[in-house]
Amino acid sequence: MFVITNGITYTQIKRLKQSGLYKFFEDIFDSQSIGYQKPKEEFFNYVISHISEFNRKDALVIGDSLNTDIKGGLQSGIDTCWVNRTGQISPAEIKSTYTISNLMELTSIC
Repeated sequence: MFVITNGITYTQIKRLKQSGLYKFFEDIFDSQSIGYQKPKEEFFNYVISHISEFNRKDALVIGDSLNTDIKGGLQSGIDTCWVNRTGQISPAEIKSTYTISNLMELTSIC
C-alpha cells in the first residue's frame, strides 16, 4: 500500500505516525516532493513510474476528494473508491468506481 497526498512531506509523515498507520505503507508520494498536485497527470505518472511492477488493474485510489483523488485516479485509468462521509451527490462527470461512507467498508472491496 502507498500513500498519495497533496501536502507537505513532514506534515503527512507526522500525521501517519501519530495515527499508527505509517508502518502499513511501503512509500509516501506527496505533492511537495513530486512538484505536482493531484489530479495532475504528471503527479500520477510520477507515482506509477516509481512503483515497481505497477499494474493499473490491481490498483485502487482511495480518497475523500472528488476533484483531486477520484478525478486523478479516473484520468489515469485506475479504479477509485470515494470515501463519502457526508452523503454528497457526485456530479455526472466524476463517477467513482466504488463509493463508501467509512473506511471499514473497504473490506468488502479489497
